[in-house]
Amino acid sequence: GLLQVATLTRAHTDTMINARREAAEMATLDLSSDMDILSSPDYVGDWLPGPDGRHHSRDDTTTSGNAAGLHSEILTHATATMDEWEFIDDVPANRISRLHSAPGAIAFFGLVRGYDSQEVVLDSAVRQLLYQADVIDVECEVWMTWTKGIY
Repeated sequence: GLLQVATLTRAHTDTMINARREAAEMATLDLSSDMDILSSPDYVGDWLPGPDGRHHSRDDTTTSGNAAGLHSEILTHATATMDEWEFIDDVPANRISRLHSAPGAIAFFGLVRGYDSQEVVLDSAVRQLLYQADVIDVECEVWMTWTKGIY
């Protein structure tokens, strides 16, 4: 069992490194001609534990969220009153104003996605005693901000 845990841990580390590498490479690309690499992750409204009762495990479910929370809970509090947005909007090259007026705020951040998965074959003892499957899929998804080719 201990050897199987070590194998799964190694697979998790490898997938995380590969996903981070992929996202980091895309984050530093100059995308002036190819904007297809930019992604838009789903908004998560809430995370609900699945039948195993553990949070953030594979059987959990999420409820969809939306950009309204970003606007209502964060951006609207950037000024004391809505009238103050006039002053902020007048500042040249003001990114806060662009974010405030962006219809899809998450796209404004310019996120890129890195993903990797690996299939780990389980030892027969582990299959018989602990887990009724031949393999476990280890997956990792990483999101990074596109740095607009500055590096």
